[in-house]
Amino acid sequence: MHKLDVKDLKIIRELELDARQPISQIAKNVGLSKEVTNYRLKRILNNKITTRPFVLVDFGKLGISTYRIYLKLENVTPEKEKEIFEFLKEEQPVQWIGFYNGPWDIIMRLSARNSVELENTISRWLEKYGQYIAAKEIVLSTHHSVQPATYLYPEYKPEKAPHYRFEDDKPKVLDEKDFKILKELENNSRTPTIEIAKKIGLSANATSERIKRLEKEEIIRRYCCFINSRAIGHQYNHVLFKLHLANKTKTQSLINYCLQHPNVFVVVSVIGAWDFELSISTKDAQEFHKVMREITKDYFSVIKEYQYATEVENYPRNPFKNI
Repeated sequence: MHKLDVKDLKIIRELELDARQPISQIAKNVGLSKEVTNYRLKRILNNKITTRPFVLVDFGKLGISTYRIYLKLENVTPEKEKEIFEFLKEEQPVQWIGFYNGPWDIIMRLSARNSVELENTISRWLEKYGQYIAAKEIVLSTHHSVQPATYLYPEYKPEKAPHYRFEDDKPKVLDEKDFKILKELENNSRTPTIEIAKKIGLSANATSERIKRLEKEEIIRRYCCFINSRAIGHQYNHVLFKLHLANKTKTQSLINYCLQHPNVFVVVSVIGAWDFELSISTKDAQEFHKVMREITKDYFSVIKEYQYATEVENYPRNPFKNI
């Protein structure tokens, strides 16, 4: 477990809010020199206290749907479990993937342009590993928001991100260069524009203009990172809710409440086996229980039931695989 001081937490906060901002701006915001800030930032990233800085893309604006897939494994040795996980992580267009304790062993977000592409993707790994999958569920994400881990910064109250729709009536058309830019920013959103330009074969000015356009069209929602809860001795829980949907006003009130809760950093509305999902980070199981009591006590008329899984490990994203 890594111990963080106030300045470390402020640097992480800046990365969560805008992971692409220059080191000079981060230094100014946290009250340190550029040299000290850069040293601390490298230490944070090298020790994997946060994920790598990445770009948060609105896939719906590209005509790409986001599916959340849940797998329960059976009859697997540790070696076979690792093999399955590596295949999914490296060969599939995953926006996120993790190992969990609870009702599900693997949870991932998958990109697909349509149901046929999704079926083909799933068929490939079911043909290879179907005998080891005891159960699976697939849900379609409709709304999504990612929040800073504000419970780590009690004195700081940033504006919360909106719960935005994934779908877009008129998907934007990107060319090969645009997708290459997004892939580079996904791999490391702090990569300087001049380096991206060299890799994709454009001038720095042309690359910068394309990035600005992607930002203006809100294809790029944000540059961010996630704090690695385990690295600081905390735990990360993924909670799945079934709701009574008749009362839309109360349901929206629940969503708004969760968007503002300091321990909640991902809020997702879905269609499928459940209706609503949260990602919650807490110091321990006792605090998680307290947070769930806070969420459910005023919304028992809306929440039909819920289940949760505790993350063991997560891995880098690969959302543009085969795109």
